[in-house]
Amino acid sequence: NGLIQGQLLSMISGTVIEGVDTSKILFILGGAFADLHTLREKRKNHRLLGFCQEGKEEKEVHSVRDDLISIGMQRELLGRISTIVEMEKLDKAALKQILLHEKIGPIAKKCEEYELDQLEIIIDKNVPDMIVDRIVKQDLGARGAINIVEELFGNYNFDMIENDYQWMHVHSGMLNGEPPIFGKDDKNGKAKRCS
Repeated sequence: NGLIQGQLLSMISGTVIEGVDTSKILFILGGAFADLHTLREKRKNHRLLGFCQEGKEEKEVHSVRDDLISIGMQRELLGRISTIVEMEKLDKAALKQILLHEKIGPIAKKCEEYELDQLEIIIDKNVPDMIVDRIVKQDLGARGAINIVEELFGNYNFDMIENDYQWMHVHSGMLNGEPPIFGKDDKNGKAKRCS
């Protein structure tokens, strides 16, 4: 962690790396800091015992920078970041929009991967909502969508090619460990579903 922050500090401070002058680059950093929520919850629930002068109750003021330092960020690095903006946690609607984005969403990318081998993926309508529910329940964030889709859709394309399957049916049971349903078209063009 310290090594990475040191490398970031070097870049942000302005240096030449492989012929690129980083002092001419605008850096926009982003991150998810789950520990911030935990830190703030502890502070909120923490009660100090002691004496204070009547009518003078001291209140601790914590900035985002203070909190980031508390969870391990280096002061030197934070000193080089001029503006820090906190964003709201993604809700279910936003997560579903990310999941189903027609160009860069993880489901679209996985479907494209299968289409390269002329394979089709059929997805039950309730599967995206179930994926979003799992992301929220496990507090995985948007990156969790990629991991779940990767785990769910797997690399079945190799087995499908080997067994001459033309499509894979992704169903809700797969979120509970069941295998997908594979199939191929028969000579009359009607789909046969095989397990």
